[in-house]
Amino acid sequence: MEDYNTIENIINQMKDVEKNNWSNMEFISGIDLLLTSNNNGTDKDEELSQKFYSLREKMQEVIDSTNDILTYLNEQK
Repeated sequence: MEDYNTIENIINQMKDVEKNNWSNMEFISGIDLLLTSNNNGTDKDEELSQKFYSLREKMQEVIDSTNDILTYLNEQK
C-alpha cells in the first residue's frame, strides 16, 4: 500500500487490538484459576475447563495473527 497515512492509522488500530487481545488472555487465565480446585489442583469442571483451554488456544492464534499483521504493516512503512 502506498498510502502511508492509512498504514499508520491501521497500525494504531492494530495496537489497540493487540492490547485487547492480551486483556482477553488475562481474563481467560483468571477463569482458569477459578476452575482449579485450591485443595488438590484438579479441575472443578473438566468439560468447562476443556472449553476454556480450547478458547485459550484460539486466543493465542489471534495474538499470533495480530503480531504477524503488525510486522507486515511495519515493513510497509
